[in-house]
Amino acid sequence: MPETTLCALHQVTLVSEPAEILYGVHAAGRNFEDARTGLFPNSFLTISGGCFYSPDYPKHKQVMCCRSCREVERSWTNLMNRPFSETFD
Repeated sequence: MPETTLCALHQVTLVSEPAEILYGVHAAGRNFEDARTGLFPNSFLTISGGCFYSPDYPKHKQVMCCRSCREVERSWTNLMNRPFSETFD
């Protein structure tokens, strides 16, 4: 199967950029999973490195991603991390 070169959501070419590798068990939550699927499916700011970790394991990996998805993920994360009282300012 050929590798996808366009973001289906934003219709821009995917580019190679680093993603932070997260080790251990991570539970992103349903809100994040829903947002990722619908709003930033090709962001890949972080990727799973598995359950085990060693200090000599890599910290980053090059991935094909959409820069627009990354911008949306950062904005969404910033909005979700704001105190509720600031959400409507």
